[in-house]
Amino acid sequence: MDLTDKTSPPTVSSNIDQGTIELFRQDYPENKNVPANMFSANPYQNSRSGNIDIHSRMRSGIIDLTCTIINGTYRNQLRFNDVSKDVESATRKGFRGLYNIVPPILDHITGDKRKHRLEDITYRMQRLKTECCYVCGLVPMHRCNYQITIGIERDDPDNYVQINSPGAKITCRIPDNNTWVITSYYQNPQSVTPMFKELLIPDVTERLTLNITFDGVNKTNTIYCSGDSSITTPFYAINRRNLPYPDFACGWIKFANYVVGRGTFINTKIFEITQTAQRSFITAIGDKKITPYGIDGPHNYETVNKGISYLEKNDNKGTIWFDVKYLDDEAYIEYLRDLVHNESWEVGIHYSESLNSMPLERSHELMENEYKIISQKIGSSPTTWCSLRNGDELAHATYAYDKFGMIWRNGDAGIHAEHNVGNLKDISWEWWKRASCVGMIFPAFTHRTDEDPAIPWSISYPNFLTWVDNYNARDIKIVPFGRWWAINSNTNQATFNEIESNGNITTFRASSNGAYALANVNISTSRNTDVYDDTAGEGVKWEQQPDGSITFKVENKHRYKIITE
Repeated sequence: MDLTDKTSPPTVSSNIDQGTIELFRQDYPENKNVPANMFSANPYQNSRSGNIDIHSRMRSGIIDLTCTIINGTYRNQLRFNDVSKDVESATRKGFRGLYNIVPPILDHITGDKRKHRLEDITYRMQRLKTECCYVCGLVPMHRCNYQITIGIERDDPDNYVQINSPGAKITCRIPDNNTWVITSYYQNPQSVTPMFKELLIPDVTERLTLNITFDGVNKTNTIYCSGDSSITTPFYAINRRNLPYPDFACGWIKFANYVVGRGTFINTKIFEITQTAQRSFITAIGDKKITPYGIDGPHNYETVNKGISYLEKNDNKGTIWFDVKYLDDEAYIEYLRDLVHNESWEVGIHYSESLNSMPLERSHELMENEYKIISQKIGSSPTTWCSLRNGDELAHATYAYDKFGMIWRNGDAGIHAEHNVGNLKDISWEWWKRASCVGMIFPAFTHRTDEDPAIPWSISYPNFLTWVDNYNARDIKIVPFGRWWAINSNTNQATFNEIESNGNITTFRASSNGAYALANVNISTSRNTDVYDDTAGEGVKWEQQPDGSITFKVENKHRYKIITE
């Protein structure tokens, strides 16, 4: 990491550039087991819980059987390799399925276009059956760089690993023994077939380091591996790259193995992951210790009260996405107003109809009308939004932001960053149980929390308690969606001025978007270091980073003083 020489404290009077800051680093050869921030799960695999209705269970069973017959079965394992000293995401094919008979036939009787179409279908089927490896604990940032060092073992040159870093969908293949093909995909607005750019990296031996630069302002990812060659592509999802506001990187990376054609196995060997960002004397960084949550409706008091109370007991909060169809009980509404005005819960809006089901002009009328109703009824304006059955799209997100300044809950920058799990419900509980155990930061909503068994689209009370307890155990706060978005947006919006530092005393003034920002100050600290909020007239808790610098929360338009002896 590029740091300022701290042997003789420099005098600083502006927020000068100081190289890079290391935000996350895991060197897996130094480990002796799978780290606690990694897990393996399938977001598309429905839970076998008895709380799932019979219709959903039958549909899941039919899909599962069909995929098995055509594409075979898979065994997945996340393990530490004591010999090569890496974390391995290993995928093995058991029953090989009918598709293993098809490739040699296709070679003779079909053209490339039809063959690729069938391969795409089998990819979609395998995605439903294969567990993925998630690496969590990274820092949300508007701009940052990831260095990912991996190796691949496989028995077929068509087998590959797909890496989903924030905003990106990247595949790595080894068509021969020492040449890697890196492909970055992005959705095509004119076709269901995505567009892509490729990098060919020759003369690779055991492993390869991918450098991925995430830019949430310009909505691009730039990839380079060695030399001067690089590729830059837009964010994969159209609804993410065309948002009318800057985006920030989520706090996780996913690896998914795909066994293609006649292949039977692939091992993705993860050696090291590092996250860095450009550093100034004072740098705003994201908060990896908060995760967003909220409830739709809300449904009747008896179906959510225990869940709300349990959150409050542990000083956790959420968003209430209000629906005008649930505002009849004035006593209940008064209880919800109290949560908003006195307990720091947040107002969102759940539009009462699916916006995609009507002409755009009519959807704008409904959005404006219900926004006014909710604002007047609750006494506070919504900051985030969604609609019935998540029936909304980019055009609505643009209007909601331009007209009301609201952030879209849905889309690939929100709950659909990983499809099928944004709704915290019993049917996806197996995924959520593992994700919450490692403290994965992922936006979630539900409908009811207090029933057992739960209705569809809701979570049973025992599972909800476990979900909350898992985050509490990892010292991660559950917060409203809009607050989570604003805090991490400060990595782009917060500024620091009126800076004076002689190495022993540092003072500065912070400006943010209204939410707190996490400020990292690049000075040497000691056990006797004190931080004061001069505006509030109180001390501030701080954390020392591995490089010796200091990080603490700062509020908008407050002045701070750091005294280091």
